[in-house]
Amino acid sequence: MAPYLISHPDYYAPTVELGNKLMRGGEGSVAEATWIMQNPDGTTTEIFLSIFDGFGQEYRLRYFFDGTDVYLRRIVRDESGSYISYDTGGIFSTDKIFNFANNLDRAYLSPVQITICSWWERDADGNCIEGEEVLIQAEWTGVEKLVKSDRFRFTEATNCDDIDCWTTDYEHNFKIKVIGSGESRTATATMSLNGVSLGSSALDDYGQGAYLFSIKEYAIQYGGIYPFNVFPIQVP
Repeated sequence: MAPYLISHPDYYAPTVELGNKLMRGGEGSVAEATWIMQNPDGTTTEIFLSIFDGFGQEYRLRYFFDGTDVYLRRIVRDESGSYISYDTGGIFSTDKIFNFANNLDRAYLSPVQITICSWWERDADGNCIEGEEVLIQAEWTGVEKLVKSDRFRFTEATNCDDIDCWTTDYEHNFKIKVIGSGESRTATATMSLNGVSLGSSALDDYGQGAYLFSIKEYAIQYGGIYPFNVFPIQVP
């Protein structure tokens, strides 16, 4: 596994500066699962839970932080598959609410309360105006062999005189090396919603089941000035 673009501007990891060399890095984990329930009236409810612990991903940008992001999506469809409701919500916590084993054979989300609502029930900042509060708890169990990705290592030299340069600093050239590794494991998950068990997880519409993933990365920068707001590494 190789990242498209890596950045560490939001992660306050210990930093070592040796002349013009800087070492910086982070680690984190991901857990995802889907539950699908057939309702007595013929409708279907789909619950999707995603947890990013220690790092996040926005398009091609990966960043590390101290804390846990929890995201919940609940979709209700009629018998023909059309949406009846689509509610989402999430929380960010710096408490230790997510725990996982190093070999990814188990993971556990402590009970947390999340407010969910539809997109048209939000204010200008995207916050729920009058949402529904739900209490959730989940647990993952690894069911297949742990898969370790090859350690990836690559170096990128960037000439910021180039008008197509990714960085906002157009006055310096720099060279960056990135080293990292990851592990993943297929899992089954159980979840309770407001104290009611949803049973075992299911496959989503794309055939993806529950899984656990962890990653470790660090970067060595040398030569030039490191632009902390952008980290211009692009992998084909």
